Amino acid sequence: MRFLHGFGKKTRSTEPEFCIDCHKELTGHKYKPSAEWKMNGLLCSDCHIERTKEFVLKAEEEKKQQLAQREKEDSTCRLCDTVVVSVKDRKKPEWKWNMDMGIILCPQCYEKTETEFNRKLNFCALCGRKMGFIRYNPKQRWRIDGQLCRQCWDEQNLKSKIKNADN
Repeated sequence: MRFLHGFGKKTRSTEPEFCIDCHKELTGHKYKPSAEWKMNGLLCSDCHIERTKEFVLKAEEEKKQQLAQREKEDSTCRLCDTVVVSVKDRKKPEWKWNMDMGIILCPQCYEKTETEFNRKLNFCALCGRKMGFIRYNPKQRWRIDGQLCRQCWDEQNLKSKIKNADN
């Protein structure tokens, strides 16, 4: 449609318009393609229906692939990257392990993590002695992972004081 200069009225163009897909002359209904199709021009009704079908089928296929990928991720152990096939073998980490709750562990990694947590909780990180009722947390600057018995904590504290006195 064109504007007449000075009057602001619209007039119809006398040039024929063609479908950008099948090149048929457009008479009657003309369809503007969706922005996702990345096409410039107009489509006839048949081509518009075909393009819409293609786009919907492509979107459904992508959705199926995403669901398959998500299913694979949901059945993969996050520690060793093995696929856990059986649903009963999929283990979720305990809340006290300080791991994300949505992850899956294989039985081997679950057992390994559980024994490691129990070792940190029940045994001294330095000497390996069984912990008593009273446990000592190491200072951050010592960079020790786990808890300490009283003797090891006293030794570490003494070493730290001697080291700081030398500096």
